[in-house]
Amino acid sequence: MRHVLVARIVQALLASVVGLNLAACETSNIITEMNDGFAPNETVYKAGPILRTGVTKAGNKYTIMRNGNVNLDGKGWEVYPRFKSYCKTDPIDDTDLCIYDSLHRSFFAERTRAGTLVGICIGNDFPGRNGAIRVGKNPAVSTDGANCLSGKRARKIGQQLLDNEEYTVKVYKWPNDFPIKATFNIGNEFRDIHDLTSFVNKNLSQLRQPYPDQ
Repeated sequence: MRHVLVARIVQALLASVVGLNLAACETSNIITEMNDGFAPNETVYKAGPILRTGVTKAGNKYTIMRNGNVNLDGKGWEVYPRFKSYCKTDPIDDTDLCIYDSLHRSFFAERTRAGTLVGICIGNDFPGRNGAIRVGKNPAVSTDGANCLSGKRARKIGQQLLDNEEYTVKVYKWPNDFPIKATFNIGNEFRDIHDLTSFVNKNLSQLRQPYPDQ
């Protein structure tokens, strides 16, 4: 019985030592209160998929991934980010497709690498019915035959979103031939995801530079 007790004590001590070592390793992977990024007091991760986290001036928490993707993190119970900004490469012709995506708000937009919005779809999918989007008190703009907006009209919507805190969409969802209207209050979130995207596009190589052990 005594041998069993001693063995268990030894196991517990070893487990605690291993736990402390793991905690030390996790802590050594993080540098806090860095002021050379998008916002003051960023947390820098030396390894792993996350590169930096921080809070914008508007109070939105964000995550910069090592591959250059950017998220405005969910609030409260939300698991999915409020906004995502990412690029993916077409497996056929190797062209880049860069996206703004907000699952919460019926929002899916194509952007340039620098962050300029060049196309937007709002979830309208009823054949023969066009949806529409209205930003703030600006005139509503109807979708085209593909139920999206592109070119100058999309860029205009992108510019309006930078300066307004809400937008309204009208969509027709198959098989119901009647419009559904919804208004989304986004505060400064689109401005933040746009500015973060532009900043990371210009500075990703610098942000990836290794830091000396502290």
